[in-house]
Amino acid sequence: MQYFNGLIGCGFVVLAVLHTAEMSPYCWVPYTSAAFLAFLSLKSQINLTASRVLAVVTTLLMFFYFAEFFSVAPGLEGAWYRETKFWEAISEIMAAFLLIPVLSNYTCRLKAEFSVPHHPN
Repeated sequence: MQYFNGLIGCGFVVLAVLHTAEMSPYCWVPYTSAAFLAFLSLKSQINLTASRVLAVVTTLLMFFYFAEFFSVAPGLEGAWYRETKFWEAISEIMAAFLLIPVLSNYTCRLKAEFSVPHHPN
């Protein structure tokens, strides 16, 4: 799972770099944030509070990407693959689905923390 999340993080870095050439200077910020969340999931020791916050942030970012995709999708025509909105739509839906394993990593940490309580030694 760590290798997969590492690949996802690298993919988000590539998407961020590719979106730096767009008109808005802030198009790359969500992709950079997603890469940061994916790379942060590679850390082996994250406490319960941090896992909870990271899971919420990942969920919000994932729903942001879904909302952006569904705002672009109605404007796509029959030959959507020839339009300039194609790149925007594909990268947003891909980013939304790639955040699911990252969110899964954080929620699994939360479940593991609750199933095996820590005992003081």
